Amino acid sequence: MKTIKIECDSCKGTGLYVGMAERNGAAVICNACKGKGVRPFSYNMFIERKKRDDVKRVYKSSYGYVIGAEDVTTNEGKFLPYSQ
Repeated sequence: MKTIKIECDSCKGTGLYVGMAERNGAAVICNACKGKGVRPFSYNMFIERKKRDDVKRVYKSSYGYVIGAEDVTTNEGKFLPYSQ
């Protein structure tokens, strides 16, 4: 894991936050960076795509619905052929 310093995205590096409640030239000390204007950002270097052994089926999207890899029959008797 690598950590770098980045400009605080909440205050744009100023250390002073101006949002919906701060008006007419008022500001507060940025809570995200504690007024420093900078925040640490940690990340893992990408080396290669990893394999998942727990996935049986891949869909393009779930479109907001519950999906699975096994066939299901609902309480109403409707058959959902997820395995196909």
